[in-house]
This record gives sequence, structure tokens and C-alpha cells, in this order.
Amino acid sequence: MDDILDNAPSLDGSTIDAWMGCPFAAKEYELGRQLLPDIVAVGSEIHEAFGDAVLLWCESIGSATYHQVKSAIVDRLLASRPDIQPMVLSAAAPAISSFVSFVMSVRPDNIIGFDGGEQIGKHGQLSCEIDGAIMTSEVDFLYYTGTFPDILSEIDYKSGWTFHDANSVYNSGQFQRHAILVFENFPSVDYLEVKVWNIRTNSRTPRVQFERRYLERYIERVRTAIQNRKHYYDNPPTFPTTERCGMCNVAHKCPEASNPMRDIASDPAGFIANMAAVAARLNKMEEIATAYVDAHGTIVSGDLCFGRDAPRSTRKVPAKLYEKEDEE
Repeated sequence: MDDILDNAPSLDGSTIDAWMGCPFAAKEYELGRQLLPDIVAVGSEIHEAFGDAVLLWCESIGSATYHQVKSAIVDRLLASRPDIQPMVLSAAAPAISSFVSFVMSVRPDNIIGFDGGEQIGKHGQLSCEIDGAIMTSEVDFLYYTGTFPDILSEIDYKSGWTFHDANSVYNSGQFQRHAILVFENFPSVDYLEVKVWNIRTNSRTPRVQFERRYLERYIERVRTAIQNRKHYYDNPPTFPTTERCGMCNVAHKCPEASNPMRDIASDPAGFIANMAAVAARLNKMEEIATAYVDAHGTIVSGDLCFGRDAPRSTRKVPAKLYEKEDEE
């Protein structure tokens, strides 16, 4: 069994989520061939900053001052990637003080694991084997409340614009996976209580409880994604939908978008699937071209241009295709 697991694929939570959808996009994601938006990098910077604060609190054995813990966050945020630093500071600012107070309310010896805790043996990265694959995921902040030994609590930081509530947390594949990992790694724990901390609004969801008695239900959802990977990995098809394609980070190289236009009379379903892929590809191409324009200026190809035509107002107009006007 150990020899088999030595060669088992290691799949993080995002990769498992991807294999629940379009196989082509999932493989591209797994191989690291996707374009990630800046909001992902913003979230990573905030996670590292919050992790630095928790690390300081634990290393000091609870003796660090409020100012020291807060400075650990602020200093790390200021050192963010220069091009996204303003976005990082804006997203994190509402929750910094509240987060510092929260961290200092938890005894360091009750903190089980956190993002950035590997230096002191409190790694937030957990893993377990499911159907010949190693599932991994990192919890942001995992701790005992000190009340009941069979309950662990988790705080997950979210810095995006998506609204989270108790219902979305309970149905989230991410937190069901976290429940699997906690129950597999902590045999004496029967309950995982999760709260999502919406950083931008400094608000937290109600506590959502996951129970060991539903473990097989959670595992079955992951098992479906792993089976999809086994079935489609060598020749992944596309599964176009308007919603999925609109959020896809590899839409610009989707093979469905390169297919000849279907005949709508004989294949109306195929026609609109192709249309969804083409529309998403064009949107992604415009994003890429707009970033180039902002860095290098208008792109010109004969009479065809792509750029931001100088506006008379201060409003930043969208970059778009247009015909070059004849010079007088």
C-alpha cells in the first residue's frame, strides 16, 4: 500500500473542485497552466500577513503585545507585491484590528494549526488518502475552544467579493473537505465548527457544524471528482456552460472555442455550447490585451486598434476594438 501511495497524485482542494466541473479546465489547472486574476494574489498576501501575526503570538507564548501583533500584519501587508499592494491594503484594512483581538483571545497551546505554522509544528496543511489519491488542503486557523475536547473550530479568511453565509459554508466543497481531513487526522474529534471571516466587510458567518457521522457523505463528493480525473485525464473533454465558461481561467485556450461553428438547425445544443466557449474566450483575450495596453499602449494592426482612446473626462473607459480614423 505504501508503494502505491508513493506514486499517488497529490490533489489540493482547488484541483479537486476543478475536476468536479470541466475536465479540460481541470487538467490545465492541475498542471499550472491557467491565468489567475489579481484577486487570488491579493488573498495570498493577506493570508501570509495574518499567518505572520499568529506565528508571532504562538512564538511569544502569548506574551506579545497588541501593537506587536498588529505590526506583524501591517509590516507584511506593506511588503506585498508592489503592483497589488494598494488592493491588498484596501481589502485587509477593515479586519486588521478585529483579527488581532481575536488571535490574542486564543491561548497559543489551543492553536492546532494555521497558514504559516509549519515553522513551529503547527502546520495548517492536512492530508489523507481517498481512492488512491492524496487529498491535501490548508486550513487558515484551526483551534480548540477549550470547552469540549471532541470539537475543533476553524476560521477561514476570505478576501474576495463573494458573500458567504451559513448555507454557503455548509454546502461548500472546501469545508466538507476540511471536515474529512480533520476527522481523518484527529480521531477523537467528532465535530468541526467553521466560520468564514469576510475580510473586506470585517464580518463573520454564524458557526456551521460538520459532523463525523456524515463523513462518508463528504467523502463521496470528493470521490466523484477523483473518478472524473481518472476517467478523463488522458483526453479531457470540455463541458461548456455560460456560468462555468465565464469564470474559467483557461477560456482563452479552450479547444471548444476553436471548433468550427456548428449548424444550429442540426445541432442547436452544440451551437450554444460553442457560443458560450467563444464568448468566454473573447472576454479572456480582452482581459489579456487590456493588461498589455495598460503596460505598453494601444495595439495597432493596420486600421485595427485595441486600446483606451484618450477620453476627455477623467473616467477610465473600457479598452475595445475600433476602426482607426483617417488622418486629415
